[in-house]
Amino acid sequence: WYKRALTGVTVVIPTKSNVSGLTQLISSLMSAEGVSRIVVVGDGTQTATMLQSLPSSVIKTYVPQGVGIHAMWNAGMALRGTDDHVLFLNDDVTIATGAIASLVTALIEDPRLGLVCPKYAGDSDVDIVTHSTCRGRYDGTGGMAGFAMMLASDLVPQWKFDERMKWWYGDDDLVNWVNRKAKRLCVIVGKARCTHAHSVTIDNDRPDNFNNIVEEDRKIFEKKWSN
Repeated sequence: WYKRALTGVTVVIPTKSNVSGLTQLISSLMSAEGVSRIVVVGDGTQTATMLQSLPSSVIKTYVPQGVGIHAMWNAGMALRGTDDHVLFLNDDVTIATGAIASLVTALIEDPRLGLVCPKYAGDSDVDIVTHSTCRGRYDGTGGMAGFAMMLASDLVPQWKFDERMKWWYGDDDLVNWVNRKAKRLCVIVGKARCTHAHSVTIDNDRPDNFNNIVEEDRKIFEKKWSN
């Protein structure tokens, strides 16, 4: 209990135009146990109007429009609270009551863990060690939830998302780094729950030339981890 009380979580939320999902998520995070600060990263300064309605306690920052989610994650991570874990959340995620506290507890109780995420399908409370991401498999057969992943505080200063990639494979990149470089475990925590609205922004407001961008991201990712 004492360690959990002293451990904070900075939540980083990249956003573009999903104002409904964002406001609902912020509302639930305002009362969530363990959250020390919320950082919303806007895709371009034109999102400032949308973000005006958020509570004043929410930290707002911006990256150049279209620079990509990896740069957005990095910008948010740079504003974390001192020694905080960092929870990366998409703005189309609903996080269950107690989920963040359960993720923190998992990191505290087992120092072998480096990256954790909530369970997004199934009824079992059993934790799952995984070496991959869910890659759109939201039926419980997938791996780490790239849309809701928490990096342990001691690993945050050692990690930076590869901004050569723009929109995809950043979560896969992080999972590989935690497993292969940091030599820590990636775990789906059974007692933490979330639901995902299946990539609202990508479905409804995707970047121009998205398929080409993803193909370039794939090439960069596979070259990095081919050995």
